[in-house]
Amino acid sequence: MWNSGEPALPDKLRQATENLCDDLTALGPKQDDAEQLADVLIGSGAIGMLVPEADGGLGGAWADLISATTQVGRASGSAAWLMTEYAGNAALLGVMDESVQQEIKTADPRVALALQGETTLVESSDDSVMVSGRWRSIPGALRAEWVLLMIQDAKAGDLFACVPRAALGSTSITHLGGLRGVGFEDLEANNLE
Repeated sequence: MWNSGEPALPDKLRQATENLCDDLTALGPKQDDAEQLADVLIGSGAIGMLVPEADGGLGGAWADLISATTQVGRASGSAAWLMTEYAGNAALLGVMDESVQQEIKTADPRVALALQGETTLVESSDDSVMVSGRWRSIPGALRAEWVLLMIQDAKAGDLFACVPRAALGSTSITHLGGLRGVGFEDLEANNLE
């Protein structure tokens, strides 16, 4: 059964979404500038939608994110995509060790997700992995602080590593599918431990 209309957002989330939509409208054609668009999203606090309130986020649920991105998408497709990327990827941090979660935990974690890369596991021991690889067309990477990398290796299987964005090389892509404001980048690791 389908719901008619959009579910009402809790007040805190509704206000953040409305403020973001107003800011996006004011940004106008500059929404195509990935850095400016990311700044507006970061300033709104909306990318912390799924982060618990105790950690400084908005404490929303997945259904809230869907409703909010639907509303934001009316103002900017790029903003809706980027908001979903950052908010959803931040929620994926729950699969990481507690020590990693504590290091990254902020009210507005900007985490890009890099899957299906061309990776090579260079060296592995019980407590570390050294990897080289390339991940193509990663949305939100331009302004991400962290990247959750999926490392595919024939021997070790699929591994996940959360690394500082600054530790990776990159090549910017001006746009993909007409969404210039998303900030797509190709990312590269070279003997990253």
